[in-house]
Amino acid sequence: CNACDKASMQEVTYLAKLGIIELIIENLRANSDYDVVTACLSAIDNILKEGEDMMMGTDREENPFYVKLLECDGMSEIERKQNFPSDTVFSIVESILNRYPN
Repeated sequence: CNACDKASMQEVTYLAKLGIIELIIENLRANSDYDVVTACLSAIDNILKEGEDMMMGTDREENPFYVKLLECDGMSEIERKQNFPSDTVFSIVESILNRYPN
């Protein structure tokens, strides 16, 4: 998760190819610890932002990282975290869901 915080577009792309999105979602499903949930959601948010930046100037219609997130049912897990007892978590979830409404 920390690697996705300040990673370059190339680094995020490489990590995504290695399955980082799927691993983050698995971690999000398995944990209810505040620090882990916050780190996972922040990483997904950063990955999605990198995907948006990558799309600029191209003819791509969809963020490739969002597509991967959908493939591993990640949006459903993110939506479940809306009820997590933390304003910080709620804020990150809302940021993601506002950009990518289901």
